[in-house]
Amino acid sequence: MRVIGGSLKGRAIRFPGGSSGLRPTSSLVRKAIFDMLYSLASVSGADVVDLYSGTGALGIEALSRGAGRVTFVERNRRAVSGIQRNLTELDLSGKRYNIVNADVMRFLRSSSYFDIAFIDPPYDSNEDGDGGGVPVLCGSVLGILKAGLAVVETRPGRYDFPPGWVQVKSRTYGGTLVNVLRGVMTV
Repeated sequence: MRVIGGSLKGRAIRFPGGSSGLRPTSSLVRKAIFDMLYSLASVSGADVVDLYSGTGALGIEALSRGAGRVTFVERNRRAVSGIQRNLTELDLSGKRYNIVNADVMRFLRSSSYFDIAFIDPPYDSNEDGDGGGVPVLCGSVLGILKAGLAVVETRPGRYDFPPGWVQVKSRTYGGTLVNVLRGVMTV
């Protein structure tokens, strides 16, 4: 897996061995996400949160494209070690990022504010929002966004996002549905 754009374009992102259940965002989907964002908001200088970070590919992509700061949130310790290793190998150690080893819902209750949120919850678990799934998770995320822009990766299907969100773009890439949402009740 490689960074697909920005200053780190072409550099390798390693997948941590033995991290079952991680589903890294493919290059095709990452390119599509950043193409969709390009027409809606600038990543350059943005304060970004990468929820359910896994390999950290989306947050690393944002850093490569000039994000001001990225917070990676992942509860799998092996994945957290892999994110740190990737950031170090990409010579980003100590620059513009924070890694939080925590449950996403717990993090959302005690976090600060962000411009853009990447949300890529596990497809096959209740971990994505206290049993309420993607809609409950999105409702919690709305409270941490300054500019109110979220990119939500899910399996294809219909999702009723909670009040406060407007779906501005939606595309399906194989087994992945990408929704870009704008909050209408910003902080």
